[in-house]
Amino acid sequence: MEKMFCELRNKKGSVLALVLMVMVTIMIIGITAMHDTEIESRISRNYAIYKDNFYRADAAAREAVQLLENAPNPSVQLKPSSGGCLVFIQDVGFDVKNNGGAVAVNSSLVPNAQYLVVFEGIAPESELGMEEETHLYAYTAYGAGSYSLGSDNSTSIVQIGYRRRY
Repeated sequence: MEKMFCELRNKKGSVLALVLMVMVTIMIIGITAMHDTEIESRISRNYAIYKDNFYRADAAAREAVQLLENAPNPSVQLKPSSGGCLVFIQDVGFDVKNNGGAVAVNSSLVPNAQYLVVFEGIAPESELGMEEETHLYAYTAYGAGSYSLGSDNSTSIVQIGYRRRY
């Protein structure tokens, strides 16, 4: 027994080495956890920006559909833009952007959002050989929402189909 106790006394630095290895292991685990937390934080910020942009785009597209719904005759209140799309005449006086030839109108209700209405013409298979005075017209409303937070810039686009008989 005394011999074993004597051998343990001769290993004076082994506890120090063991404690240092445990400390390094704990430090590596802590650094990894901090890195994972930073990545999770970025993911949640990107998701929040995406959600915000989506809701902005959806609101802008719904605003365009509501303007179509409220118009007595949308074909009279719409005017062609340079890209062959149609926008509401009363909104052209606001900030109009030219995106590749198609004119998008800034939403009057939602900040950092634009809408665009495309007249598709008479909806296919809408007449079915009936002798009616009215036609079913097809429109496509697009909404775009963009928001930037620091260096994170993104845009979401929503497309809504709309048909109206007049």
